[in-house]
Amino acid sequence: MQVRRQLSREDGSALLWAIVLMMLLVVFGSAVNLVGMQNNKQIKRQYDVIKAGYIAEAGVELAYQTLFKVNGGSRIIDVIDAYSLPRSHAETLVQGGQVVGNFDAKIDIDTKDGVDWVVITSVGSLPNSKIRVERVLKINRNNSEEIIRDERIY
Repeated sequence: MQVRRQLSREDGSALLWAIVLMMLLVVFGSAVNLVGMQNNKQIKRQYDVIKAGYIAEAGVELAYQTLFKVNGGSRIIDVIDAYSLPRSHAETLVQGGQVVGNFDAKIDIDTKDGVDWVVITSVGSLPNSKIRVERVLKINRNNSEEIIRDERIY
């Protein structure tokens, strides 16, 4: 009689259900946390790509301004044959006493289909990051209004 009474009692079932529910909540919480961490990594990567792109663009802009600077009565782009090419310039960008990035800009001439292009290539990078963004600006030497832009991320 006592054995039958012991088997029909349901005293431990609430504890069992509570444990199962807690396990489900832990699994669900872990999955949500993992998705959140992946999103944060992706957002940081996108932010770093944008920042490195702006740094590369700064290198392109510096080289572009240099090419169109009047030197001795004419623009440098018009007398670029007098310079030994390719020319490179690397610079570290510092803001508030901290290094925010680097760019390495290069000016060269490329001839394709009988057209001389002045090619500015700048690679922007961030400290402690493997992300590199390359910006390329091609300027037709005979028609400086004709410009081609390109970007690569690696």
